[in-house]
Amino acid sequence: MNELKKWIFIVLAVVLVVLIWQSVSVYRSAMAEKNNDADEARKLASEHYSIKQIKDVTFYHGKKDYHVVDAVLKNGRHVYIWVPEKASDQYLMLPVSGGYTKSEI
Repeated sequence: MNELKKWIFIVLAVVLVVLIWQSVSVYRSAMAEKNNDADEARKLASEHYSIKQIKDVTFYHGKKDYHVVDAVLKNGRHVYIWVPEKASDQYLMLPVSGGYTKSEI
């Protein structure tokens, strides 16, 4: 009976290791695609505007999908740049000061 428990434990341990390995693999694949898209948005924003520093890139889901680049221009203005998913859509740049604060929301 002890031998059976030992084999059940080994099989369950192997299944658990395989599940964790596959979960990590799926997560890394998903994050790699997200990071590649963010890198592409950084590149496109830099091609369209004179950017000194990029602070962050986030994804916006709306009627149209955009990557929002939080950037500082070479003239010192802090702006958000909406980089469209489709090349045919228009870029949008607005100053950070033009948005809403947390307390206003």
